[in-house]
Amino acid sequence: MQIGETKIKLHPNWNIHNFAPSTFTPETTTVWSFPDRGDWATHVGNYRGNWSPYIPRNLILRYTAPGDLVLDQMAGSGTTLVECKLLGRRAVGVDINPDAVMVAHRYVTYAIINPDIRDTRNGSDQSLLRNLTRKIDMISK
Repeated sequence: MQIGETKIKLHPNWNIHNFAPSTFTPETTTVWSFPDRGDWATHVGNYRGNWSPYIPRNLILRYTAPGDLVLDQMAGSGTTLVECKLLGRRAVGVDINPDAVMVAHRYVTYAIINPDIRDTRNGSDQSLLRNLTRKIDMISK
């Protein structure tokens, strides 16, 4: 893959054993606590500032339906994008940091039944929002 002049080596073959947390129930209170960070699918905790995938999983399940479009305007390493892919939602990820775009793209590029997440962009939210405002079902972060 290539973004601008930068060639990106994608992970050749993800060896994914779990596409969902082994014990997950949606949070029902305003205080959320998770026993661990979460490491299913391609989630790893080595990107600075990323959040537990339990958080976007809860929000996506609560506020969207399969096929809805989710905008993650600070995509970072793609935690929300991965959860959208796993849960059958369409997603667009944007980040001002081109390195983050490359990392996010790497984590969402694996085979699964719903390959709708393929749009990670480097740049400002403003241009993207002008085009998508009427189509977005949920905005993350």
